[in-house]
Amino acid sequence: MKTHGLFTWGVNTVVDTNAQFRAGFYYDKTPVQDGYMTPENPDNDRMGFTGGLGYTYGERIQLDLSFLYIHSSKREQTEAQAIAAGTLDPDPQDGSRHVLPGTYRLNAHIPGISIAYKF
Repeated sequence: MKTHGLFTWGVNTVVDTNAQFRAGFYYDKTPVQDGYMTPENPDNDRMGFTGGLGYTYGERIQLDLSFLYIHSSKREQTEAQAIAAGTLDPDPQDGSRHVLPGTYRLNAHIPGISIAYKF
């Protein structure tokens, strides 16, 4: 049985009175047991790396730029694991299979921008 664990680290540094720099990292160990992964929600151990910049214009406008990169380890789910978990059998309603054997991995690049105005 897999155990779930999460490690996070982050820093927010003020460069000057108007600029901030942010960076972070997390490691998330999957709680999903072998035989229960689905293509809609493959869950592997993953690492996330974050970075961001913030800048304040005057007293009212804040601009923030961010980026998140997620990398997961490769994980294989075999037919034997799905059979042992009892998750490979077709759905009696429509015959579809909710769990499919295969190799799963994830890499995601997620940029962000935020503009705030203080009233």
